[in-house]
This record gives sequence, C-alpha cells and structure tokens, in this order.
Amino acid sequence: MRTSLFIFIVLPSLFGIFFCGCAPSNRDFRQRNFGYDTNYFLGLQNMREGRTKEAVRHFEICVKKGSEYCSRKSDEELAKIGNVRERAEKSVALYEKYTDEESLTQALHALKDGVETNKIIAITNGIDLKTCSNYIAATRLDALEEKGDSRYIASRDEWFLMRPFSREHYSYFRREKNNDNPLIAFREMVYRRDYRAAYAKYVECGENFLLEEQLLSDLGKTFLYSGQDCYSLARIFDGFSARLEGRLERFYAYFYAARLYEKAGNYFSLASNRYRSAMDSALSFADDKKYDNALWYLLHLQLKKSTQSGIDAITSYIGTIKNPEYFDDLFATLAPILLNEHRWNELYAVYKAIENCASDETVSQYAYISGRLFQEGLLPSAPGINKGSEAESAFTRALSSGTEIYYRAMALFQLGLGGEQEEEVMCNCPVDVDADSNKDAERLLEGYAAFGFPEKIYPEFIHFNSKGVFIGTDSAVRLSNFLRDCGENKNEYYPQALRIMSRVVLHANRGLSKEDFKLFFPKNYRSIVERYCEEYTLPQENMYALIRSESFFDSKVYSSAGAIGLTQLMKETAGDVAKKLKVPEFDLLDAETNVQFGSYYLAELNRRLDGEWLPTFFAYNAGISRVRRWIKDSKITFPIKGAVPYDILLEIIPYEETRGYGRKLVGAAAMYSWLYDNESIFDAVKRLMGK
Repeated sequence: MRTSLFIFIVLPSLFGIFFCGCAPSNRDFRQRNFGYDTNYFLGLQNMREGRTKEAVRHFEICVKKGSEYCSRKSDEELAKIGNVRERAEKSVALYEKYTDEESLTQALHALKDGVETNKIIAITNGIDLKTCSNYIAATRLDALEEKGDSRYIASRDEWFLMRPFSREHYSYFRREKNNDNPLIAFREMVYRRDYRAAYAKYVECGENFLLEEQLLSDLGKTFLYSGQDCYSLARIFDGFSARLEGRLERFYAYFYAARLYEKAGNYFSLASNRYRSAMDSALSFADDKKYDNALWYLLHLQLKKSTQSGIDAITSYIGTIKNPEYFDDLFATLAPILLNEHRWNELYAVYKAIENCASDETVSQYAYISGRLFQEGLLPSAPGINKGSEAESAFTRALSSGTEIYYRAMALFQLGLGGEQEEEVMCNCPVDVDADSNKDAERLLEGYAAFGFPEKIYPEFIHFNSKGVFIGTDSAVRLSNFLRDCGENKNEYYPQALRIMSRVVLHANRGLSKEDFKLFFPKNYRSIVERYCEEYTLPQENMYALIRSESFFDSKVYSSAGAIGLTQLMKETAGDVAKKLKVPEFDLLDAETNVQFGSYYLAELNRRLDGEWLPTFFAYNAGISRVRRWIKDSKITFPIKGAVPYDILLEIIPYEETRGYGRKLVGAAAMYSWLYDNESIFDAVKRLMGK
C-alpha cells in the first residue's frame, strides 16, 4: 500500500472510526470495520496504482458480498475495465441489471466509444424523451440521425418542444445540419434572449404555433421583452385562454396575459383578474408551484398600486400560500416600506396575520421589528398590558427564526438571555429524529474517507441528496470534519465541508452542539487570517464572517459582477489597495493575497466610519458614500430622538441585498465570537451594533 502523507487518528464511532486526517487508516482496522466493502476501496487503490488484476479480484468479491452501494460501485468499476468492446458489453449488462438512468448513461458512454450505433438505438427504445436526462435524449437522437431512422424527426421535435430548453438543446441545435422546424428555432432564440428575432419567428409560424406548455412559457417571455405593444399581446393570450379550457396550459394563457396587462400600465383590474384566473387554473390541477407563482405576482401588483392595497391582499391570501419561503422576498420588500411610511400599526398587523403562515425567517423579522417599535414607543400597547410585555412577547417569537441567525442573536440581546438558553437558541435547527438514515450510503461515504478518497465524498454526498437518500447527522458531521482537515492540504475541500454542514443544519436527525456548529462556522485559512487581522488590527471573528459570507471559503470563486476570491474583491478596488500597499503585481485567486487585500480594505472602511462595524459591513457591500447618506437620511425619516439605532437603520435602508448582507455578517461574527472566544451573544451584539 502506498505510504500516507497525512496522519489518521482512529476513535470509536458508528463504524468504529472518526476521521481526523485526510488519509487512509490502518488496513486491518479498516477491514474489520467495513467487512466485504473493504474490497471496493482496495480495488480503487489498486486501480490508482495500476494493478488492474488485483483490482478486478477485489471488485468481484464486493459485487457478490458487499453492501448495496459498494457492490454497485464495484460493478460500475468492472464495467470500465477492458478494451472498447468489452467495456461496451459489460456496461450493457450493467444496465440490464440495474435498469436506471445512471447505468444507462454509463452504457451509452461505452457504446459511443465503440461506435455501436445500432445498440444505442436498441437500448434506448422506449425511453421517454420528455423526462429522461438530456444526455440520454441527445445520444439517442444522434444515433437515429446517423442511421437515417424514420423516427428521428418526431423524436427530435418531442425533445426540443416538450421540455425546458437546456444547454444540451442549444449545443445540439448548433451542430444539427438540417433543422427546419421553426418552432425549434423560436425556442433557441428565446434561450439566447434574442426576443425580437423570436417574435418575428412566432409571426412566421402563424397558426402552426403549438399551444404547449414550454412554447407558451417561451412566448410569454418573448411578448414581455420584445418591445411590442403589451396590451395587444395580452389580448392574444386572452384568446389562447378560450382555446385551452380544461388544459394545464390555460394557466400560462392567464398568467402571461396578466403580466402583459401589468406591463402595459393602466390595466390594474385586468391584470389582477388574470392573475386570479391563473391561480384558479393552477388549483384545478393541484399545481402548488404555479399557484404560488401567480399569487406572488398578484401581491406585488397590489403592493405596487398602494401600500394599503398590498396589505389588504396579503391578509386576504396569506392562508392560501403553499410554500411560505417563496414569499420571503415579498415580505422583505414590504417591511422597509411600512417603516419608512411610519405605518407601525400596519406592520404589527401584518406580523400577527402571518405569524402562523409565513416562513420562520419572515415571522422572526416582523416579530423583532414589532418588539423594537414597542420599545421605542411607536406602537400602542394593548389595554391593560405594558409595552415591555408586548416587546418581550415579540422578541420571544423572534427567537424561533429558522435559519436566520441574526434575529436569534438580536432577540437574545434584547431579552438579555444567556447560558443554557443562549446555547439552546443559537444551536437550534430543524430536527427530525425519525429521519431514516441509509447505513449503506454512509458506509460508502465514510469508506472514501477511511481509504483516502476525499475527492469522491462531496459529489457522492450531493448525488445521494438529490435522490432523497438521507445521510445521518453523525455521519455527515464526520465527513464534514474530514474534508475540513483535507482542506489544509487542498483548499478546494474547505467549501465542500461547509456545504455538507449547511445541509446538516437544514435537515438533522439529532440536535446540534457548539462543536458541531464550528463546522458550520469554520476557521479556515487560519494562519493567513490571523496574520493580517493582527497586522491591520481587525477582530478575527469579523474577518471570518466576511470570508464565509462572501465566498463560503472558496478561493477560486467569481461572482457574476466580477468579484474574485475569498473576500470577493473587485479588480478596481484591489488595484487601489495594491497601490497603497505598494504591490506592483497581484493575483486575487491567491488566498493569501486576497485575504491581505480584503483585510486592509475592511480595516480602512472601519477607520473611516469611526470604528462602527455595521456601517462598515454595509460599506463593504454598497460603498461608503451610500452608507453615509443612509445614516444622514435616517435621522430625518425616523421619528425618534437622537441617532437612529443601527438595528433599525438596517431595516430601513433601501437595498435588500445590503440589508441581508448586514444580517449575515452580524450573525456570523457573533457566532464566531460565541463559538471560539466564549463571548456571550449579548456582548458580541453590543460590540457589533455599536448603538
């Protein structure tokens, strides 16, 4: 066996092991704990070392005697061994054994390598092109076209017209030689967002345009963004609705008629009516997603008309919402409107209306704001009840904030809670003690750790997650801890460890401890962060919070706006920092450079903002000039004596992105202080919020 480069420490656990290093453990110990599954992992090691015969022997043993997933993985590895013809034969046999998309995909890869077109056609006969993977569909179409099969045109049209248009569709369209279907060309234009050309293609199609789900959805986008007369186009969709009675597609006719009437302006009643008709259509087919989609637009339309109209619509429809999280952004938009319009009573009324219907994140926000309004004397207390009791009740509700750590921390601060109550609140997460973890899947993942294959853990974990295979909390925590340790040698494992823990926090089968939460708030790149925090006099917890929130510790990440690396610096900002630090050349993908520049920039913003941390966080996201203007304007718009408290300032600034950013960083910084420095949440919030 190849000598390990890392240390592996073994302790008792579910399978007799904890993973405390990124490397294989003692072979005999592993064999005792993994039994016949050991053969799969030894086979992988043999393959990595070029010892194919030994690998085959191990894989064959595991196929016969291993647990479900290790046995199958061994089968898959065996099908990859041999010449082209042998791999094709074994892959087809694999598909005949398992009969699912994964095994079919492997078989198609092998058959394509062997240029066995007839077998590709035969093995994909009966495949539903509307639901199978795009790779399978495209491979079948290639084979049908190559053989001049008469089924090719109908199959191609079914794939292109009856499902969402994907990157695979676009690639296929670009290389197909004789694509003469104008509807396919129309969909390709919509995919490229060339809406003017798509509109012209729709006109060309005329009566031949099919009123099918995907085409109607694409046509709605085309009408909205092609620059045509929206009222006239809405009337076209009204005409479609009359022809689609009794069909799910009628939803799209109503929905896009509504959006077009709304965009045309001055047709509020028509737009509202069509959104309601779309909701009714979705209900008739029990399609909750479509119902929520139409309702979301209806509520925004009502809010656009007037704040009171929006409030009335929300209180009227709140009980019909299917997925509360879908509406979080609506309530995030409404809160600052109500605050800036001084509609304190209405905000409290919305809070009480949504208390049992909206998401915990949204309810906790409205509960916390209501508590603060009582404290500031802006809300009247109920008869016989003092404002302190009303505020306490609201803050207590804000403690149950779902995944929103900020409002938990702020409510703890306002209630003055600590000790065991503090830990109970801050470590709270959804727990399903009856969740059935899959032990065979856990053995596979933990085997990858025990035998030194960290690169296989996260992709397989995500695959299991997508298939609804539940990995228990104990196992997931061990895997996250293992990958975090691997990150010390290969940084790409840091974000993988954190993403696994993120899923644990959303779905656990036991309660989480402070130690568990250290994996959710890790101190990755510790030596670099500590060095530059000391050099630029920065609290480490604030820098860790920023890196975690900006990049999830992924040093190679780019944002759509062009921000780069761990601290997500823009090139222009980095260029200014480089001049001040007298660094002639720099690479923001280099972790140390990125942390150095980000630390310097954060410290400079904090100095210019008089050491106040919440405004500093805002400035990192939105720029210092905006922040200074928001602080100045808040003194005029919010009717209390003295400077506006920063927690209220956070709720009234005009950009939801920046409000959310401030919440994330305050919550994360408080967690880092609490987890690693044993600082109370009360003291952390007091220091971070300043006022």
